[in-house]
Amino acid sequence: MLVCVAVYALAGCVSIDSAPVASDSAPGVADSTPTPDVPRNTLDSWPQDGRPVFIGFANRLLDREQEVAAALQNAAEQIVRFEHLTAVYQYVSQTDGRRTGSVDAVSTQWDEARAAGLVDSLEVIGREQTHDGTRVTVLGNQALSGAVQPAPGSSGSRSEPAWVTQPPVIPGYIVGVGAAQRRRSMTESFAAADERALVDILLQTNATVRLLDESRTRARSTETLTTVAQDASAELTGFLVLARYMSPNGRTFHSLAIAVEGP
Repeated sequence: MLVCVAVYALAGCVSIDSAPVASDSAPGVADSTPTPDVPRNTLDSWPQDGRPVFIGFANRLLDREQEVAAALQNAAEQIVRFEHLTAVYQYVSQTDGRRTGSVDAVSTQWDEARAAGLVDSLEVIGREQTHDGTRVTVLGNQALSGAVQPAPGSSGSRSEPAWVTQPPVIPGYIVGVGAAQRRRSMTESFAAADERALVDILLQTNATVRLLDESRTRARSTETLTTVAQDASAELTGFLVLARYMSPNGRTFHSLAIAVEGP
């Protein structure tokens, strides 16, 4: 078992502002083009026939087939995390009355070796290549434990999806929504939003918050150092990103994710 430390690289992103470009199809891989009535700033991956859908993404490389291989590897990693994922979230903030410093981090543990062995057996149902990368859509084999239906307004709408501000209730699952500011690339931007969705789920499973006040005396004054620490950890199954959305100005990225609710 290998440990992978944040940034929590749950890719599955798409170059939203890019138009698809022609590409050679790899054996068994079908090219896919977004449905015209679905806006380019939404990326849905809702289950199909009770089976999870995973979107793997790779940044642009000189060799397009290497891009496809990287995207497939990314999708395989998501499948392994879906099967079992151990995650720990830690947040520490300190304020001394004049300035504030903080640490906000997520660490994850999953079977990387298993992911490498899954690549050749993936059921790929779509591929799209743009000027800045490749994405593949893969159908998982392991069925979901309950019905997961698309949230109202999450597909085919040119406005902000409803789940961004009002997460849907999905029986048997913990639902998390994450938001992040734009990073250097689409991949990193959505990965950051995916991570915040994971944090939202973790905080609903097992979280502790500590508030500590400590007084410090200096030559002419007494100052108070306030420390806030928050911890959350869990072993998750069924962790799956269902949808992603980019704000019209391209500055904020959102992700909707689920994990099986514990006993």
